[in-house]
Amino acid sequence: MALSLTKRFLNFKENLFIEITDVPDVLKQPHFAGLDGLRGISILVVLACHLAVHTPYIDYFSGDIGVETFFVISGFLITSLLLKEKVKRRKVSFRNFYIRRFLRIVPVAYLFLLALMLLNNYLKLNTSGFDFLTAFLYIKNVPFHKYPDWYTGHFWTLSVEEQFYICFPFFMVTRTNKFILFAAALIFLLPFMRILGFSNIGIFYSNRMLHLALFGVITMLGNGTASILVGSLYAILLFKKVITIEKIKGNYFLAFLLFVIACLVLTKKSPLYVQYWSEFLFPFFIGYVLLLNLKGKNLFAEILDNRLMVKIGILSYSIYIWQQLFLSEQAFHLFPFSDNVIVRLLLVFVVSWLSYTYFEKFFLKYKKHFEKA
Repeated sequence: MALSLTKRFLNFKENLFIEITDVPDVLKQPHFAGLDGLRGISILVVLACHLAVHTPYIDYFSGDIGVETFFVISGFLITSLLLKEKVKRRKVSFRNFYIRRFLRIVPVAYLFLLALMLLNNYLKLNTSGFDFLTAFLYIKNVPFHKYPDWYTGHFWTLSVEEQFYICFPFFMVTRTNKFILFAAALIFLLPFMRILGFSNIGIFYSNRMLHLALFGVITMLGNGTASILVGSLYAILLFKKVITIEKIKGNYFLAFLLFVIACLVLTKKSPLYVQYWSEFLFPFFIGYVLLLNLKGKNLFAEILDNRLMVKIGILSYSIYIWQQLFLSEQAFHLFPFSDNVIVRLLLVFVVSWLSYTYFEKFFLKYKKHFEKA
């Protein structure tokens, strides 16, 4: 048994630092419908959470479940695309990468902000010029205000993603092994950083400069970025054959069960929630669920591959951008029947469909000009 464990560890260590030379079979397909379905589940969780704001049910709906799942998917897909390009072409065009990211994220987000500026002036929504500026510049995750503006508040997630794309892809592609060590160290240290930052412990609490520096790391690299890094590591481990889809064990119900457990882990009223550690564990659960979904032939994969769930997933970015206008008490009385949940949800889906069909799809089609075969 000891020899077997030693051999496994040596094999793991050898595979972890070998050069990536080919694309795993499971990642050779151009599109994964199941991941669209996972996005669909995620956006529905976000909608449920926003509808529950200012109600007794809010403690049982954690919007972080949806948002952090988006982050894991993003890290996995972006890393997979970059490594596939590196394997096929021996290099990565970062120019094209950033153009694709711009076309994917910025046009719809800026359309929303421009529409919000008009509504802000007409309906007196009290969104300040500074709130618009931080959203336009994708620095909404920087805690300038204790209580961020509602209508642009969701841009914190877009800010996290944009900052990740600026800081990490070159490091990830050109220094993959060092990136693995850096990402793993950061992910595993973050729970301890949170404990030091939020507890009256030693020099990190008594020294103001150290305390601010610690919170700076937690804010900029811990809120969302860690989940993107987990998704990225799962992709790298697939490319390095440390993980092989064929050898992943799981019965028909495991992926669904793990997703439910992950949701409970991140829900504060759940008995499975553990302060400081739940945020650490959640992306690992979701990453494994993602792998099981790629393998397919399980209950959760069948749910995610449902046509309606895939369609919601495809619309998820537009839904996420526009839902902020409709799913809060702040939106009450802004338009007829705005206090009716069904009306508000209907408006979210109609506006998101129009945005996707007549605006977002144009840029997504144009994005293909900057994709490498």
